[in-house]
Amino acid sequence: MGRVTLERMDNVGIVVESLDAAISFFGELGLELEGRGTIEGDWAERVTGLRDMRVEIAMMRTPDGHSRLEISRFLTPPAVADHRNAPVNALGYLRVMFAVDDIEDTLARLRPHGAELVDEVAQYEPRRTGLDALPEIKRVAPEAKVIVLSGFAATMLAPDVLALGAARYIEKGVDPDTIAAMIEEVATPLPARVQA
Repeated sequence: MGRVTLERMDNVGIVVESLDAAISFFGELGLELEGRGTIEGDWAERVTGLRDMRVEIAMMRTPDGHSRLEISRFLTPPAVADHRNAPVNALGYLRVMFAVDDIEDTLARLRPHGAELVDEVAQYEPRRTGLDALPEIKRVAPEAKVIVLSGFAATMLAPDVLALGAARYIEKGVDPDTIAAMIEEVATPLPARVQA
């Protein structure tokens, strides 16, 4: 592994109109207020590049303790742009994503705090491989006879696929007649195969 200089992502920052409203919103979501205060002076000005800066901040921590959200309300200089209604492809657009256990309940609790859907709730379906899906298929239908047809040549996957309960593993490049013969073999009940 090459040289690593990054130790962690410390926080993500959001500029808001009302610090109290933002703390209430993110608190309802489950973040915990870690601290709150006013930042100003030479150090803060050098970090941000803004002179005569005075900003009220609140640091909020996710329940797992791994991530933080720094919420800022600029007292001076005032905020100069508003990205709240910008489309997602706007330069400088900020998005923070959280995993929740009940989206409908979460939305119901956040609506009184001003939350609105941009469009609609859609279930994210991560891309799954045959190796990912096979245990679930066998759990739901243990009697199912599964043939995994690989989209690439990878004989090394065969032992894993068979160990997970697949009846056969076919890799890329196998001719259609061989595939048909394997399907027929797997689909034929065992007693019929023994008699034949």
